[in-house]
Amino acid sequence: MMFFLISGAELDMSIYYRDPALLLMFLPLAILYFFMRSLGKWAGAYLGSFSEKNCDPMIRKYLGLMLLPQAGVAIGLATTSGQQLTAPFAGGYSYGDIVVCAILSTTILYNIIGAFLTKEALIRAGQIDGMGPNREKRKE
Repeated sequence: MMFFLISGAELDMSIYYRDPALLLMFLPLAILYFFMRSLGKWAGAYLGSFSEKNCDPMIRKYLGLMLLPQAGVAIGLATTSGQQLTAPFAGGYSYGDIVVCAILSTTILYNIIGAFLTKEALIRAGQIDGMGPNREKRKE
């Protein structure tokens, strides 16, 4: 828990409003990271599920969505990047500051929407009793 607390304390929100030009450079990085991480998790879970012979196709389809809120490794790598990338960037920030802000900001977004996506994926995969496409089968 302390890991997440300390990592969150490093988030410098002034990157968003201090310099509009910096925001225009930062925002595409954050958006690209958000979508590529989502795509990578979904594709990895989907393709990896083929190694399990008895994997239900519904689980295969929605497993990637269920993994989105998991971000411990990303936060650890962001922290390390923040310490290593000390070259000046723009507006008094270093490259590490930009990376940390992008990853921590998107992690917050993942954890906000991730819980809802996980619940929806569990329902659609038929893993919550009485809900989802297989509800008639489960009632029998």
